Amino acid sequence: MIGFSAWIFTVTLGFYTICSLQWYSYKVERALFHCAKPKWHLYFALAPFALFVLVLALLPKLSLIIAIAYAGLIVYWQFKMATKLVMTERTTRYFLLLAFVSILCLFGGGKKWYLLAPAIIIAVVLSVYISAFIEKKLGKKYIQKAKEKLGAMPKLKIVLITASYGKTSIKNYLKTLLDESYKTYASPRSVNTLMGLVADINDNLADNTQIYIAEAGARAKGDIAEIAQLLNPHCVIIGQIGDAHIEYFKSIDAVRATKLEALQSARLEHIVAHSSTGLSDDEKCVIYDKNVKNVKASLDALSFELKIGKDNFGFEIPRLLGEFNAANVAAAALMASYLGLNATQIDARSKHIKNAEHRLNRMDNGGKIIIDDGFNGNFEGMSASYRLCATYNGSKVLVTPGVIEGQKGINAKLAKVADGIFETVIITSALNAAELKSELKHAKVVELKHKSELVAALAEHTKAGDLVLFSNDAPQHI
Repeated sequence: MIGFSAWIFTVTLGFYTICSLQWYSYKVERALFHCAKPKWHLYFALAPFALFVLVLALLPKLSLIIAIAYAGLIVYWQFKMATKLVMTERTTRYFLLLAFVSILCLFGGGKKWYLLAPAIIIAVVLSVYISAFIEKKLGKKYIQKAKEKLGAMPKLKIVLITASYGKTSIKNYLKTLLDESYKTYASPRSVNTLMGLVADINDNLADNTQIYIAEAGARAKGDIAEIAQLLNPHCVIIGQIGDAHIEYFKSIDAVRATKLEALQSARLEHIVAHSSTGLSDDEKCVIYDKNVKNVKASLDALSFELKIGKDNFGFEIPRLLGEFNAANVAAAALMASYLGLNATQIDARSKHIKNAEHRLNRMDNGGKIIIDDGFNGNFEGMSASYRLCATYNGSKVLVTPGVIEGQKGINAKLAKVADGIFETVIITSALNAAELKSELKHAKVVELKHKSELVAALAEHTKAGDLVLFSNDAPQHI
């Protein structure tokens, strides 16, 4: 009975552990020390463990009840979460391993509480690290398979895109420009890690693809170098360098150095780069943002001038929102030009460019203008979207958790921009609420305790004729 109770508790604790790790890319240090809600570790791990050990020591007959109650708590917590554990081959292997390791550890602990307590911890920790070891070994196998597949496609041209902001948009815009001329494939959604790209290549990249556009993200030095070594790209776009993920890199210089790892390719032919990279115009490199002029952004269209080669061309793209998108389109257009498209083709195809999913997507619903900018999480992009909303003459409502990953004080700075534009600000996360409220002097502030309250809040605080901007979106674990 006691051993069975301990096993149920161990598996439940292991479930919470792997869920936390999955949110933070299976990085133990990030899950422990960069967790946005550290109190959850207390509520759902430390406190239940302390209670269970106390019951084992004083009232062992109640241990099964406590273990089942803990399992029920975690099931309820997971049910209420919008960001649930995703069952993958990796998590399946982890649970099978946890079930086996926990039996071995708990069997060795006998029925003494002072032996079972450390056995529970050992079982969970051991399962995590054995699982990581197995995944690392499997990862090497999958990486080699991806390299062999790319090596068997000698005519394939690879474009690698990285940036602090806008890399997914640039990727989608470039694919739109190239699709009519080439058999083009782009990594899906925001897949931008080494193993994500490896899986994408192995599972989805067709043998007849002519141009593969891949996106590279990073949380640490060397992350993009690993991707560059895998892909060995012919062309690289490095977008704007900023303070996104600054808590991991500590300085802009470290962010810049990591993004420049994308250039580590033996067959690199061409670079399109933002001026913030520190690179210079030369035969191989074009600084794209310096070629953009006369940007005009409204809630209906985006227009700008772009220098391609020695000539200036005017672009007007309907329904593409945000002045910052002029630079993103420019990066895609200049790379498309290098890959063989002429200015007339680029101009015609640019009319089909749309905002990336959850990036300034406009919807007209119930007499309201709804702008979904949920995947825009940096100060520059968010503040630009606020200035865009300022062009609207009616009442404006902002729904935001603030900047999730940025320097200290960035949300106070963001709130100052919002305060002169929006009549109502709905704050959807406690993470930045205090900092945002400190600078919202004129706007009506509505602070939500839980995201489930959002529908009711919108019904109460918005009306027909309003513009509602959803600016960034914090996962529920943040």
